[in-house]
Amino acid sequence: MDAYDGRFLKKLFSKIVLGPNGCWEIHNKVSHPPKDNWRPRACYKRMSMNAARIVAHIFHKLELDSKQQYACHYCDNAFCVNPDHLYVGSPSDNVNDAIRRGRLVYRRKTSGEYY
Repeated sequence: MDAYDGRFLKKLFSKIVLGPNGCWEIHNKVSHPPKDNWRPRACYKRMSMNAARIVAHIFHKLELDSKQQYACHYCDNAFCVNPDHLYVGSPSDNVNDAIRRGRLVYRRKTSGEYY
């Protein structure tokens, strides 16, 4: 971790509110508490992106420009930026995880109808 990362984390973590199950939730003035369709974003090296993705980059070596690496959550809390609750996964890992936890329902198409 370089000096820039340290300053970034200090600023980001100053906005943390301790959530359930040890989650570190980012709240801001616009969305406090956060709403379902809002994800915490941050500006890192002149790029605005999901805050959990940046934390996963710093702590778990996620490649920021890769579309094949996601910042996935063990805790199922999209507002959490606790490095212990994040892991680097692929798009298929993310979908399989969502199906396993019941957040995504897989529907088969039969006879032109969905059931």
